[in-house]
Amino acid sequence: MNGIASCAIALVIGIAIGVGGTYALTSSAPGNSQWEIPTEEEARASLQAAKPNDWPNLQLSLGQCDKDTLGPGVRCAVDVTYDGLGGQRKRQSIVGFSKTPSGWMASLYQ
Repeated sequence: MNGIASCAIALVIGIAIGVGGTYALTSSAPGNSQWEIPTEEEARASLQAAKPNDWPNLQLSLGQCDKDTLGPGVRCAVDVTYDGLGGQRKRQSIVGFSKTPSGWMASLYQ
């Protein structure tokens, strides 16, 4: 076997290993494609507990959720409505939710 053929074979093997390794690292294992997401009531209660004085009469609607890359659990887009100075206020936020032994914990990201 000459040098060019050896290099071509090594190149093909290297590409195959790279593609296989990338697929193995980026594809999810069966059963891991869905993450546990809090109900709207669980999400509202955990966010209210995290910021009890900031948002009186807090109401929350969950939007899209995905695996949290900053820590355990999930992060979700939420619409929050609460009583503020001068009346009812609305805002959109990104909130992380993690399941603890005693229930859900919220972390306000944005």
